[in-house]
Amino acid sequence: MRLRRMAKAVYELKYSDAPIVDIALKYDYDSQESFTRIFKNAFGVTPGAHRNSGAVIEPVEYHLARALHEESHNAVEKGLWIKQNVQSWIINQPARIWASARRNHEDLSPNEFYGLCGREGVMNKTGALPDILIEGGAILTMERGNNQLCFGVEVADDYPVSLLAGFEIFHIPPTEYVVFNVPPYDKEAHGSAVESIWSAQKSYDLTEHSLEWNYGEAPIIEADSKDFGYTMWFPAKPILEVKSDETKKQNLKKYMSLCL
Repeated sequence: MRLRRMAKAVYELKYSDAPIVDIALKYDYDSQESFTRIFKNAFGVTPGAHRNSGAVIEPVEYHLARALHEESHNAVEKGLWIKQNVQSWIINQPARIWASARRNHEDLSPNEFYGLCGREGVMNKTGALPDILIEGGAILTMERGNNQLCFGVEVADDYPVSLLAGFEIFHIPPTEYVVFNVPPYDKEAHGSAVESIWSAQKSYDLTEHSLEWNYGEAPIIEADSKDFGYTMWFPAKPILEVKSDETKKQNLKKYMSLCL
């Protein structure tokens, strides 16, 4: 509701000559000062600077979407989320490169970190690269600390390194991944989609496929797309059979008898 009121105020600033204080009061702001403060936080410029420069601010719809996105995460923290339909499958990934454009050095929450990346133009940097496989976030280790989170792209192993100047490069070996996906969903259900996948991953029985999680050699990757929905890739590897000393002795006797 706040951003919808702000959207109306934005258009009135652009298409009318009404004093800013009148616009602020018309849309239920306590004063011109509070309206200016909220406007600048949302769009990066003051109402007066926007009106005088004629600059085009980011679409209000984007900010409304961001607000819904943030509130969906806040709702999950309060236990207010609905379990989404999660589909899963196992894939074999060849060797490839993860190129990180921005690390979460500030140890922000994922939602805050991605918002910061957007404001800093990190998404513009990754989106300008040709022939990327995945654009999104990656958890570099399973220590789960938010400072292990980064935003970047996955590209083929033979990708021209010259195009990745300014990126932090990680070479990922061939890896099996368990992929979890929530098909396209409403913006306000983003938090539910994330929580549903993490819940599905925690209850997933890898041993049925003779696999175990492999967080030490490959990152966990997440991507959000209006066409494919929300997807996470969790690395896995075959379970190595551990034989007891007694089993080893018996196998050695069998081998020696065959040799004789």
